[in-house]
Amino acid sequence: MLRPLLNCLGIAGAGALGALARYGVVQLISNAWFPWATLTINLTGAFALGFIYKAFEGSAGHLNSLRLIVGVGFLGAFTTFSSMMWESDSHLRDGSTGRAAAYLAASLILGLVAVRLGFLLGQQFSGGAPQ
Repeated sequence: MLRPLLNCLGIAGAGALGALARYGVVQLISNAWFPWATLTINLTGAFALGFIYKAFEGSAGHLNSLRLIVGVGFLGAFTTFSSMMWESDSHLRDGSTGRAAAYLAASLILGLVAVRLGFLLGQQFSGGAPQ
């Protein structure tokens, strides 16, 4: 009964930190002509999620809670599909169809590569066999 409550509190706290980290990255990286900040956030978040979920796969107790707190809380608040869609639509509204397509393609393709690389690194970390 206590673990679900602690998990919820951990997710909420990690979510606050993830949102602040996202804000910090947006402040550091210019979105002058291309949404670099959101792309960076989503790619690093995809990599981290792949790593965390594979590295601690099958974990019990505190490690499983940590996986949940970081994955759902921090990374859930850090990454942002809605901002990616808004920025893509903004490029379309501005008549920059090519830029919108490039951003969406980069987000999807590089995001998949990032999550796979995180998974493979997490697999090495956990000592698991290749998949």
